[in-house]
Amino acid sequence: MITIGDVKPRNKFFLAPLAGVNCAAFRIMCKEKGAGMVYSQMIDAQAMAGKIDVVGKQDYFDFLNVTEEERPSAVQFVGNKPEHIIKCAKLIEDKVDIIDINFGCCESDILGRKMGAYYSKHPELMTRLVKPIVKELSIPVTAKIRIGWTEQSINGVSQATILEEAGVSAITVHGRTKNKLYSGKANWTIVKQIKEKAGIPVIGNGDIDCLEAGRQRMKESGCDFVMIARAAIGNPSVFSDSKKTKDDFFRFLELYREFDTFKFGEVKTHAVWFASGLKYAKGIKQQLVKTQNIDEIIKIYEKI
Repeated sequence: MITIGDVKPRNKFFLAPLAGVNCAAFRIMCKEKGAGMVYSQMIDAQAMAGKIDVVGKQDYFDFLNVTEEERPSAVQFVGNKPEHIIKCAKLIEDKVDIIDINFGCCESDILGRKMGAYYSKHPELMTRLVKPIVKELSIPVTAKIRIGWTEQSINGVSQATILEEAGVSAITVHGRTKNKLYSGKANWTIVKQIKEKAGIPVIGNGDIDCLEAGRQRMKESGCDFVMIARAAIGNPSVFSDSKKTKDDFFRFLELYREFDTFKFGEVKTHAVWFASGLKYAKGIKQQLVKTQNIDEIIKIYEKI
């Protein structure tokens, strides 16, 4: 198995950093189902660095809620000042295996603060952010990019070259530009071009909805790993190519009660996602959105 720095993933299929999805229970369940590595949700390093001074380290650890059960794992940060990411990352070097830097987020707030996919338009600024982080941390630093700002300014290969020279241990490539967001088909030709030039592992991302699709993309592009994103929501079984059942939700709930601080709204959202693909899913979802407590959710699932 190819390593990322000194980290050896369990296999070639990774859980992407999904905002609002990747609670500890979901990450652990994806690991149980076969994910080779799991990522945290994206963390705003600037905001978090300020909060640490106010609420303290323990609240920060509780918020991240990374567990030994999910390792090897990665925590992803977005930011534009190395000191912010370094401050947040140094505190968890012994708790996670990889620190990932997001250069692909397209949220308007992130772009407005010159972070995330903003760097695809200004790749020359990547080095000053990445180099100090790589120097200060004892664990591998990786980066996630998009292939460019627009279809007329695709520069994924040059972004990857800059990042490799800055010292990252691997690069994840989402095969869409910033302007495409999540629409249209991912451009795996650019992923292939990046892999052909790179001297470090490349993780391909975009439109992977099953293990067979991932294997095919790795064969076509030569990339070393693939990342599964939206196809995993409500369906950790995607990592084992097994059929989803109602028992998957009950396993999620069991893990959630053990590892997460209980938030009914979060459980309810996951319950709706887990219903997708089940028989009579539309009607089940309509019932779930009306629930007021966990007992009501359990009763609905027991009747499936």
